[in-house]
Amino acid sequence: MTFKTERCIIKPISSNDKQDLFSMCDDIDVWDYLGGSNTANFHRANIENLEKHLPDPNRWTIRDKKDNTFFGYLSLGTHHDGEDTELSYLLLSKYWGNGYASEVVSEMVRYVFNERKLKRLFAETQSANLASCRLLEKLGFYKLRELTRFNAEQSLYAIDSPCKINEIKNTLKQTLDNKRFAHTLAVCETAVELADRFGVDKRKAYLAALLHDCARGLNEEQQRTYCHEHGIELDEYMKADINPVHALIGADMAKQRFGINDQDILDAISRHAVGGENMTLLDKVLFVADGIEPNRAGSDADEARLAAENDLDKAVVLVMTTIKSYYLQGKPMHPNAIKMIKKYTHK
Repeated sequence: MTFKTERCIIKPISSNDKQDLFSMCDDIDVWDYLGGSNTANFHRANIENLEKHLPDPNRWTIRDKKDNTFFGYLSLGTHHDGEDTELSYLLLSKYWGNGYASEVVSEMVRYVFNERKLKRLFAETQSANLASCRLLEKLGFYKLRELTRFNAEQSLYAIDSPCKINEIKNTLKQTLDNKRFAHTLAVCETAVELADRFGVDKRKAYLAALLHDCARGLNEEQQRTYCHEHGIELDEYMKADINPVHALIGADMAKQRFGINDQDILDAISRHAVGGENMTLLDKVLFVADGIEPNRAGSDADEARLAAENDLDKAVVLVMTTIKSYYLQGKPMHPNAIKMIKKYTHK
């Protein structure tokens, strides 16, 4: 299959491409983050035997739409885990910094999700290759983990299919009551707005918000059973008050049931009920969004919304001391909430 973007043609690889592919092996800059000359020589050997692997529906050349000039290579293959599909891409160095990589990677992401119906796509880059890391993050990839390969630290990124979001929504619609599901969607909307305002990854904010109350469909007995069966340890406070436990279960369910492996998202979900002393921006965004979403009425919510226009820390404190404390019904706050209030209250 051939693809066309605004400036590029992405064509299936053929035996006529051998010399163009060899030119990549001679571009020293290309291999700086790919294992150096040894990796280049390995690819050169593969190119020599190109005909043995044709036709290949998983490898493409990248060419300039204007004059058909070759400047890059794309491939899809099985990741080292043996399960997921990984996208690899190489561009000649003189084409770097002009948006070409973003253009072709975006097209391949669209292709694998819309045409191949994949649920998730991997991409791996050397951690020192900051430009490549920024590109993937800009396109919606999130870092799964770091690992060592080719004698260097690598960052493994993933991006989920939009269909996965719909599957999560459909599941939540069945497991949550109507009011809780409406609240969830409202928190999603508010979290994305706050994320945009305070420079937080909007995809992460949306997913954290979507799943923050995913355990609310469990009653008290079911929550305690879940904790016991899944090894979730409760402190003395949570043993006595089950209400904030849904946040811990929600983080576990997000990973085990819904396949969310981004630790930033999981941490935000686990902290959204009582907060913590060292909240990330994403943690704060979800915490505040949960308290000020449009369905929350009253002067306390209005005051927190006003604070959230420009002071996220102040909004965190207001949400905890007014909106969320309402549900305590006179009981003391969780120790984590007390530490959070102390830290984020402006002197």
